[in-house]
Amino acid sequence: MTTASRRYGARRILAIAVTGALVFASGGCLSRDKDGTASDNSIRVPRLSAGQHYVVNPFTQQLMAYDMQTMKPASVSNEANYLYYGFGSISGTYTSGNSGAGGFTVVEITPSSVKTVLTVDDDEAIFPIARDTEAVVFLLYTYDSELVETARQLVLMTSRGTLEPFTRVTGLVSYGAIVGDVLYYTTADERGDSYDLWSIPKQELDAIPRSEEVGLSGGELYAYHGELFTSDGTNILAGEREYRCSGGCWFLEDYGVLVRIAPNSLAGLQLDVIDVDSGEVVHQVPDALGFELDDGVLTTFCVGAVDRYQL
Repeated sequence: MTTASRRYGARRILAIAVTGALVFASGGCLSRDKDGTASDNSIRVPRLSAGQHYVVNPFTQQLMAYDMQTMKPASVSNEANYLYYGFGSISGTYTSGNSGAGGFTVVEITPSSVKTVLTVDDDEAIFPIARDTEAVVFLLYTYDSELVETARQLVLMTSRGTLEPFTRVTGLVSYGAIVGDVLYYTTADERGDSYDLWSIPKQELDAIPRSEEVGLSGGELYAYHGELFTSDGTNILAGEREYRCSGGCWFLEDYGVLVRIAPNSLAGLQLDVIDVDSGEVVHQVPDALGFELDDGVLTTFCVGAVDRYQL
């Protein structure tokens, strides 16, 4: 499977802060619809009515207008291949686009609005890599007329809203995390079987990357209280600490917890809140559709219920 086909084809548990979508291998291709357009009744951004709330479903990567009275989605983005991609830390910043028709944008999503921050060219696609309060980093793909990947750049979004490349970063960049002033990122081998870990100052565009570790079995990276966590594809790891997670996990540093979303035995999504120090699950929510964090309250939007948990 190619980089782009995995990037576009896999439906990750990315989330309301989704780590950049899955990547690996080389020579990726887009899968374009016959006419490259969406049907007339397709929805990219659902219309929001009174009493409704924007929520991103972390599994389907769709945007919902969730009705707070009926406690179910009133409308959902449904354009084929049009998905919302988020960061590995809680954020309202997403990228969105259609793998068949292009139109990739960076957007800011709040409970009541969806605002376009920037739009990339038609032959480009953009995905989140890492962010903090000082730096926002994306992965920018470029494709030729046959929709084959021709370039992949790690880019920094400036305060002016422009994208500037890290000029010395090469390889099949896949995932990233920011720890302090350092941007860590992984690059995949040609088959996506292993990953190498690199670091670079997060705002020095011409800096030379430093090799940190080679041959990792997983590429995902996480940051928590100044420490870098890696992944083996099944668990999040740092020293002797280990947390079960194969996709949808977010550290909430201010509250000492890890939020995990994964499919349950009932073919739905279950949200777990895990105490980082003890590793124990302190709260569970079945039938989760998405979540948000506001002033220490974790709100989970479910089928037929809204769960509010004070962290």
